[in-house]
Amino acid sequence: MISSLAGKRCLVIGAGGFIGGHLCDELALAGAHVSAFGRRPRFPSSRMPDVWFEYDARNVEALRVALAGTDIVFHVLGSADPTASNYNVSNALLETIAIDGTIIDLCIAQQVERLVFVSSGGTVYGPAQYLPIDERHPTNPLSAYGVAKLCVEKILQLQKQLVDMDYIILRVANPYGPRQDPHRGQGVVAKLLYRAMLNEPIDIWGDGSAVRDYIYISDLVRAIVAASTAKLSLERTFNIGSGTGRSVNDIVTAAEMLLVRRVQRHHLSQKSGMVSANVLDCSRAHAMLDWHPTIAWHDGLSQTLAWITGYYGPLEDRSRDEPVA
Repeated sequence: MISSLAGKRCLVIGAGGFIGGHLCDELALAGAHVSAFGRRPRFPSSRMPDVWFEYDARNVEALRVALAGTDIVFHVLGSADPTASNYNVSNALLETIAIDGTIIDLCIAQQVERLVFVSSGGTVYGPAQYLPIDERHPTNPLSAYGVAKLCVEKILQLQKQLVDMDYIILRVANPYGPRQDPHRGQGVVAKLLYRAMLNEPIDIWGDGSAVRDYIYISDLVRAIVAASTAKLSLERTFNIGSGTGRSVNDIVTAAEMLLVRRVQRHHLSQKSGMVSANVLDCSRAHAMLDWHPTIAWHDGLSQTLAWITGYYGPLEDRSRDEPVA
């Protein structure tokens, strides 16, 4: 068991992303020695990591150097747009599994104390047979991205059997909050609030009734940090979410309340490969990680909108993105 992160050498792979950037901040607050691997963030924090390895994760030698002497590895790499993975299945599967498999092999070779792997609670389960979805729910992904995440989970379980590798899997809901790029494929909340701020029409796939679980970024990184030091027995897979489902229509309504005006909605044909509802049961994480989300939905949206307004303002280029949901 890892009792504390104080003085621990932690490596965040995918540190330039939304989750990775906030995680580096949280680890620094916990007293860890933080190394970051990946591209530089678009929205950097004032609290930078101790060391930054600015390389692509396909660079095996760079990964090997970054991992040397590391105690705990946080793997938060992810796709900018999971639904796009179905248009290039071979690339989504082969490249993702090759990179993640290499990371796992290097962690074993370097005798890392624990690998925390951020998986996808929104994609690995597929169509819900019941709600909320717990960790025992069947896994039938509808995207190559979800299949790849599930495959990496299986590799970790295999390595536990073969070499007693210490790992933990977090099946994460849809994160949102300040410093989430509204121009990328992921991030329904950020994209919607950004367009609403600019008084642009909101493009919505289908009728807007699709339900998802959204978790505020500070709650998520607290869960990741809690997982890194948790005493584990048999269970090593945990759902991390709010436990509450909200539709895209709900988000639009909430945005209207925050902005005190109507938001235009533009409905498009339903996108293929999407589930109607995904809400996570996080009881296992509550009990075994001693973690609970604390940021209320309205407060999280308000803080996200405040950041978007402060960063972009009314003069930002108003080019259109893909529909938000």
